[in-house]
Amino acid sequence: MAHHCILKEVHTISYIRQASHEWMEDDEEEIAYTQAAESLRAVPTEIQHGPEVLQRLKAAHEPLVKAMSKFENMESHGEPIRPLLLKLVTWTPPKEGLTLLELFGGISTGLEALLQSGMVVQRYFYVDIDPLARKVAESRMIDLTTRFPQQFPISAWKASFSFFPSDIQLIQRRHMELLGPLDLIIAGWECQGFSAAGVGEGLGDARSGLFVDMVQVITWAQEIALNLGYIIENTPSQFDQREKVQEHFSLVQHYLGAPLLLDAVQCGSYAHRLRNLWTNLAPLSILELALKYTIRDPNIQVSQILDDQSSCQPVTRQEKAPWFSANVIGEPRGA
Repeated sequence: MAHHCILKEVHTISYIRQASHEWMEDDEEEIAYTQAAESLRAVPTEIQHGPEVLQRLKAAHEPLVKAMSKFENMESHGEPIRPLLLKLVTWTPPKEGLTLLELFGGISTGLEALLQSGMVVQRYFYVDIDPLARKVAESRMIDLTTRFPQQFPISAWKASFSFFPSDIQLIQRRHMELLGPLDLIIAGWECQGFSAAGVGEGLGDARSGLFVDMVQVITWAQEIALNLGYIIENTPSQFDQREKVQEHFSLVQHYLGAPLLLDAVQCGSYAHRLRNLWTNLAPLSILELALKYTIRDPNIQVSQILDDQSSCQPVTRQEKAPWFSANVIGEPRGA
């Protein structure tokens, strides 16, 4: 069984290399590849080259190979986007307080989660194009300062809603350079293209296509602060059987790595909701273990927080993401 696992990993890397010759430049990945290849010397020849094994591997990784052939079309602000630096960081919140950026900030739940965890937020920056979400988030600042006066002073949010454009597509490299080093970025890009409730356009949906802008902003921030931490979440697309969703989720994993799958109730939510989580703050194995031993209060119910009066109208954009060119979705760029 161990030999079959090694074989699968080696051939996976092989197919990836055929589709893109440059993404394997990282030294650690090269070492891993070499070690795996060396271990094949102990594998019988008929297993190494068995046509049935190779055929199954090829079929299993076909979405990834297809997706990787289109990486050259992934760009933001005229620059090709690169995978995030996935190496774990030794992250400790600064004693004086951290500098936090929330992309697709919604009602600032990421900020509140940090404050509830006892962290001090010295500077807070917010990006979200939805005017209703922005209005709610702005109104919550006074409430959060009142509840956490020692952790979230008024000075922390004096530029929260004015430093960055509300539209993530308008953020430029100079914004990140002027801001300086960040300690943490929390982001949950829009999921309509991957959601089971949508039509399955994946990153071709203009809203979910903002993924490329999110990655670009985070990579700019990593260039300035190598110890930058990030937490990213989205819908669990790995269970979706639609071809385009599978293919584009392979793209997502290329840029973000493998996700942690969790049910939101494990983190205190009132309702079951599966989510994918990506972070460089802790190994997935440690996070999975922590979730395993997290005990949820059995008395909380979603009916306790329902509000029939709440509503939110989505912000509309063009139907297709502009960076998806003709050889990606079969339509002219900007169609």
